[in-house]
Amino acid sequence: MIKFKGHSDDIVYIEGDCVFHNGDEERYGDDYLNCAFAAFKLSAPALEHEYDFDDPREMVVLAHYHGEWSFSIALVDEDVPLPGWMTVVKVDGYSAALSIDAPPDTIITQFNNQIADFI
Repeated sequence: MIKFKGHSDDIVYIEGDCVFHNGDEERYGDDYLNCAFAAFKLSAPALEHEYDFDDPREMVVLAHYHGEWSFSIALVDEDVPLPGWMTVVKVDGYSAALSIDAPPDTIITQFNNQIADFI
């Protein structure tokens, strides 16, 4: 399970069984980012067989602060469906939190500047 939640007006906190990539840096487990908007691509570890569109393994998570935090999910590409991972948004303290039941060691890559970086 991976959880995204906001703190203050500039921190996105990520916790769970994941590998976090931010540029050349790689970290495991819980992390936080200093930002008011962030976009992330979640990629499940590679399977032993080739990619199968019936078993999608990637999604996008967007975090946005606008007086309160909001989180949403999106497709990585219009031709790639969302994975069947359970997602839940709940209020956690004073802000929303997004929980995703992604596979262990899911890779999270942050894109700082443009959503177009995903493509």
